[in-house]
Amino acid sequence: MIIRCTYSNGDEVVTRFNGTFEEAQIYYLDKLFNFGTTSDNMQKCIRVEEYCEGHTGCKCSGCQELLKRMN
Repeated sequence: MIIRCTYSNGDEVVTRFNGTFEEAQIYYLDKLFNFGTTSDNMQKCIRVEEYCEGHTGCKCSGCQELLKRMN
């Protein structure tokens, strides 16, 4: 599955996750991650959502929003 994580500074990261959506939420949500390159830059994950490129009908928030608008 592909997920998009949003962090407290506004950064978003799209990544693959080998597990369920619920497991991804447990792993990422409300946890700190280091975005620093030369010094620490700890950011909290504030949102986890399923993600797809092109919105091809999966369960991600973008596809669900498109389906709502179509109905």
